[in-house]
Amino acid sequence: MMLQKLNFPSILQKKRNPIMDFQAECLKAHNEYRKRHGVPPLKLDKDMCKVSQQWANHLISRNMLQHSNNSDYGENLFCMTSSNPNFINVPPLGGFSGNNNHEDFSDNLSKLSISNGSRHSTPHRDVRNGTESNFEEEFLKAHNEYRMRHGVPPLKLDKKMCKYSEEWAKLLAARNILEHRPSCNYGENIYCMYSSDPNFTITGHSPVDVWYEEVQHHPFGREPNSLKSGHFTQVVWKSSELLGVGVAKNSQGSIYVVANYSPAGNFVEHYVENVPPAISSAPVETNEKKVTLPQDSSDDDFPQFALEGLKIHNEYRRKYCVPELKLNKQMCKYAQEWADTCAKSGSMCHRANNPYGENIFCVYSSDYSHVPTARDAIKEWYDEVKKHTFGVEAVNHGTLHFTQIVWKSSTDLGFAMAKNNKGETYVVANYSPRGNCIGQFSPNVPRPRF
Repeated sequence: MMLQKLNFPSILQKKRNPIMDFQAECLKAHNEYRKRHGVPPLKLDKDMCKVSQQWANHLISRNMLQHSNNSDYGENLFCMTSSNPNFINVPPLGGFSGNNNHEDFSDNLSKLSISNGSRHSTPHRDVRNGTESNFEEEFLKAHNEYRMRHGVPPLKLDKKMCKYSEEWAKLLAARNILEHRPSCNYGENIYCMYSSDPNFTITGHSPVDVWYEEVQHHPFGREPNSLKSGHFTQVVWKSSELLGVGVAKNSQGSIYVVANYSPAGNFVEHYVENVPPAISSAPVETNEKKVTLPQDSSDDDFPQFALEGLKIHNEYRRKYCVPELKLNKQMCKYAQEWADTCAKSGSMCHRANNPYGENIFCVYSSDYSHVPTARDAIKEWYDEVKKHTFGVEAVNHGTLHFTQIVWKSSTDLGFAMAKNNKGETYVVANYSPRGNCIGQFSPNVPRPRF
């Protein structure tokens, strides 16, 4: 009789407990720091862990951050918020950490911290909103110091944008939540700091320093595939020119800072030219063309090709129940300039430092009299829908023409065509506000309704 050896999974192997793993890691981190200062290590206490867990459960159920009334133990609290529901990579130690070294494909991460310590009051502080009195000046200065490192032009403060930023900061403080403004007209960075000290204030450098530290996660010279460096890239985005900042503090001690940028940064396929690596020399002034949107024009002001392009765009956009686009005369002229450039050079490439979103189409025919229709170009862009996955923030570079066509927050269209004597026809479409912004695909590219 032959015996067959059977392999069974070991019943002695214990299943890992993530809570216990976290506790062990937290203890290890504490003791590493304590060793630096020559003080005895701490030991985990089961009863104290139970008390800590109960209060953590209470805070999460109430969606708030405040100290318990426990007079038996010292207490530190830490809170991290992310719009990514799968985010779990929370570092074991709290405090005023400045590293956003985790992935969030939706919106940028911001940090909340709490301290039991006190901080002595100094002159020139606005305790009501938690800032030093020269906050805006320092905030702008911090941005431009970092931008100088990367050889990009300095930003300028814009009063209208500051008002816009302050409105959102006040709303966040009132609701005590951390989220980006829906359908925001500008690029946006958000920062939040909490302290139990009512006299605690932040300087203009505080948020910008935290955002800039993400530089360590940025892949210079190529497109990023996540927002690990999203705050940093917006800070140094080359084509951004104007800055707005608003600050608000609530009664719970949370200080909210909202920064807005115009033109907005963090657009797919524009990182290489807008986020250069740091340099040792001073930046060179650039004379980039600034484009502003004119007043609306009547249909009689547009060529038939542009009108047909608008019609087909809106046919597709109606399938997704997003607002229709309207033709913009100056944007059509802008698109025509680039179509002519492509036709003259016989090459198809995106326009550098373009303030608009852009789709480009090229077709060749041995029949030099052949002229493609607007539908030919737009349908080729739209057909990328077959490869698009709705409801996720991962960037698919094979569907970016489609997503720009139906991008919900885009409102204006420029559309033009140019031919050359080689049988090539180039079609250029520009969109404002531009689409394909990392972290905003889900709300701007909804599923089709029919």
